[in-house]
Amino acid sequence: MGNSKSSIKTVPDKSERRKSSVGRVVHLDKQSDIQNKRDIQESLKIQEPVNDKTKELINIHNNLITENEDQEKIEEMMMNQIKNKNTDKL
Repeated sequence: MGNSKSSIKTVPDKSERRKSSVGRVVHLDKQSDIQNKRDIQESLKIQEPVNDKTKELINIHNNLITENEDQEKIEEMMMNQIKNKNTDKL
């Protein structure tokens, strides 16, 4: 019984770990993961138009990215509402 401490291992929650391409488990802070995703989406937005046609295409591209972000927020809000309704029933 005295040596049982050494055999106890803590495993991080699945939401806090990801497997890298080489198979190692990498621990990620959920908030930094979200921020990295936003940074990538911002970097995908093209910002310097060359001519009117290019400018129009860039605006469409940037609007699609924004719509996608908005859709993700709506889905998250809907999931939270469903969770709240389920906890209210308990």
